[in-house]
Amino acid sequence: LPAEQYQLTPDALAVTRCVAQQFSEIATIGTYTGHDPDLTRAVDIMIPHYRTAEGAAFGWRIAHWLHDNRQALGVQYVIFDAKIWNIDRDQEGWRSYSPGYTSSVNDSSLHRNHVHVTVSGDAGTFRRLVSGQRGVRGLPHGPAPHHRQEQPGRERGDQLSLTGCQW
Repeated sequence: LPAEQYQLTPDALAVTRCVAQQFSEIATIGTYTGHDPDLTRAVDIMIPHYRTAEGAAFGWRIAHWLHDNRQALGVQYVIFDAKIWNIDRDQEGWRSYSPGYTSSVNDSSLHRNHVHVTVSGDAGTFRRLVSGQRGVRGLPHGPAPHHRQEQPGRERGDQLSLTGCQW
């Protein structure tokens, strides 16, 4: 994965590897110099066919999976399809997002063609659980039930886990 050529933090590395394992359709997960907050803690998961209904739904599936596994992966915030979720404002759910870093508004700046995820660095619980057990078990980290209906792109009963995510 292109992001792994950089010195990613343990949480960012877990995100890249687990997303690649959970979502085999993903071909590119990258980062770059100048990435916010920095190239070691932020990765972009490029969504194939993002302009189609299926592509957008797939992007939301990944965004929700990252949100649901936020504790295990050390996720701070996720941006997709002009929406943002932030751990510090979790009670607000997914909010509207507009890029403050550029005057150019396009599919990339609105995060329609990729899911952006920023992690704490080394706060995720996933590696500690894996290293202390023989196998990897599913980690049901999800929002309170009242949040599920408010989340864009969420299908009722659409849940994935970290089962099978290993390296």
